Amino acid sequence: MSENAGQAVMERMLHTAASISKHSKSCAMLQRLADESEFAEVRNAERVRLAELHPQLRELLTSLPIDKVSDPIGTGRGPILFAVCDRQEIAPEAPDPKAIHHKLVEKKLSQIAQRELRNIKRAAFIDIRV
Repeated sequence: MSENAGQAVMERMLHTAASISKHSKSCAMLQRLADESEFAEVRNAERVRLAELHPQLRELLTSLPIDKVSDPIGTGRGPILFAVCDRQEIAPEAPDPKAIHHKLVEKKLSQIAQRELRNIKRAAFIDIRV
């Protein structure tokens, strides 16, 4: 394939991606439009944690409303579209004050035990007989 033909295919792919992005009003519509296109393919990433994503991708996905498709992002293999179909925000549980107190007491006791063992080892008398 010549370079001009490859460039033409990339331009068609970018045009198709831009059209899908513009006309997709939901994730279901995105799937349907991608199925109708010869260049598009939908890949579902179930339950992705934001902390696991690259910072730039994390920023894009957090700013993207649910069921809204991103503008095409160009790559060497062709344009990519992103859509957030569902979002779960998990609130961290507030730690139990009793559990915190228990952990602190355990840590303090462990430090005291280590200090006492160290002191006993220093004060030990070793009798070596030949």
